[in-house]
Amino acid sequence: MKSNGESKGVSRNIFNLVLAFFIFALIVFVFSLIYFEILGKTTGFASYGYVNLTINTQITLNVTNNTVNWGPGMVNAGLVNATLITHGGSIGTQTGGNWSGTNALALFVENIGNINCSLSIQAGKSAAGFLSGTGPEYQWNVSNAHANACGAWGELSSKGVFVDVNVSAAATVCNKLDFHTGKRGMYIDFRLVVPYDVNSTIANALIADTITISGNTAV
Repeated sequence: MKSNGESKGVSRNIFNLVLAFFIFALIVFVFSLIYFEILGKTTGFASYGYVNLTINTQITLNVTNNTVNWGPGMVNAGLVNATLITHGGSIGTQTGGNWSGTNALALFVENIGNINCSLSIQAGKSAAGFLSGTGPEYQWNVSNAHANACGAWGELSSKGVFVDVNVSAAATVCNKLDFHTGKRGMYIDFRLVVPYDVNSTIANALIADTITISGNTAV
C-alpha cells in the first residue's frame, strides 16, 4: 500500500502532465490563430459573389416612314400614262401627270431589335389589281439607307433595281440586316406607271396597297 506521500507525488505528476498538455494545446491554438491570420492576409483568401442575367433576343422592324402618298392627280391630256418614282429620303418625282411628290418618300425600314435579322417584303396587289387600265406597272427596289446595313443580300433582282412587286409569296431581299444604330436602315422605293384609262370605278377614289414587311433570324 502506497503512502500518502507517494499518492500525492503521483497526483502532482498527473496534474503537471495535464497542465503541460493544456499549455501545449493553448500554444498550438494561439499559434494557429496567428498563422492563419497572417496567411490570410498574405495569400488573399477571398469570398466570391455572382451577378447573373439572361438577355432575350428580339427582332423588331420599325417602318418610320410607312406611307407613300402621291395625293390626287391625273395623267396629262394626250398622254397614255404617267410615271411616279420615289427616291429614298428625297421627294418623289413624276412625269406625264400632275401628282405631287412632296409626301412620296420611300418606305424606311429599321431593325431596332438586338440581333441581325432577315428582311422580307410582299405586296398585296399586282399592277393590274392596284391600278388597272392599259399597261400598268407597279415595281419596287430595295437599297441601303445606311451604309452596309444589309450585310448579305437575298433576292438580288430588286437590289437597287426596279422589278415587279411580289404578290404570291414574300421575297427575302436581305438575309442579314444589321441592328446597330446608324447601320440598320433600308429603303423600299416604288415606281408606278399609271395608265390614262384606269377603271372608272377607281377614278376619283383613293387607291392603295398594303406592303407586308417581316423579319426573321438572320441566315
